[in-house]
Amino acid sequence: MVPAHNISKRAKSKIPNKFTIGLGILIRNARIEAGINQTELARKTGINQAAISLIEAGKRSVSAEEIMLFSLALNKPVTYFYSIESTGYINQFG
Repeated sequence: MVPAHNISKRAKSKIPNKFTIGLGILIRNARIEAGINQTELARKTGINQAAISLIEAGKRSVSAEEIMLFSLALNKPVTYFYSIESTGYINQFG
């Protein structure tokens, strides 16, 4: 079994990847659908605007806590942000 600290180092070195890019697209689309800009999303989530910009570009990973904040701010179920088909992540498994 690989220690958790090795997994996070490996995951950080592979950003952007299909999952972070797909998740960023989902967050951006939900934000646009909500009719708000990144500054307003930052205010609603407490995540700074620069981080949101990186997330939407797929250049920063997102924690489970941040996904919950996006869910609440954008009025989307948490499962919306784990849409495998939308992220293209399924292509890595089959």
